[in-house]
Amino acid sequence: MTSATIKRVVRGTLSAEANAGVEGADAVQHLRMLIFELRGNTVDLRTSDEDASAAVSAAIFTDADSVTRTLDSENVITDRRTRPLISQLRQLNWEYGLAVNWTDTQLMLADPLTKIKVSPDFLIQAVKSGAWSAASTVATIAAKERIREGRHRRKEGLRNLPDSHCDEHDLEDAPSSAEDG
Repeated sequence: MTSATIKRVVRGTLSAEANAGVEGADAVQHLRMLIFELRGNTVDLRTSDEDASAAVSAAIFTDADSVTRTLDSENVITDRRTRPLISQLRQLNWEYGLAVNWTDTQLMLADPLTKIKVSPDFLIQAVKSGAWSAASTVATIAAKERIREGRHRRKEGLRNLPDSHCDEHDLEDAPSSAEDG
């Protein structure tokens, strides 16, 4: 699991999420190697990444649908800073079988560790049971709908304010309905 503040300025959500994905993929590859070695396998430095990837399956989960849609698409990324990040994730998938999968925001285990308003109940349940599923549940779908409704109400409320009461900062806090999550 990884969830952190990135160390460079990015222009959009896709770039930020792709950057986090690359950082997470690096950590996954490192963990694959450690598990490979802990299982008593001999490490050949010339083929270590391939050997570890073949022996230890892994995947990255993101709540940014834009990343998974972009990875599945053959469209060319126009932002020059985002393009190499997406290419790195594609390469890790092709060469090492590291899949990037979408999961519901409500199912992200790392969120309670880095975000103030996120309940840790789901993380605690996963740790206690030793199990986690990326599949949405009735509860997560209902929570997501409540979040969307709240965003819609805030957005509509901002549209109904006179221009003198609405500044750019207010508009940034009102995500569009097409936003991930």
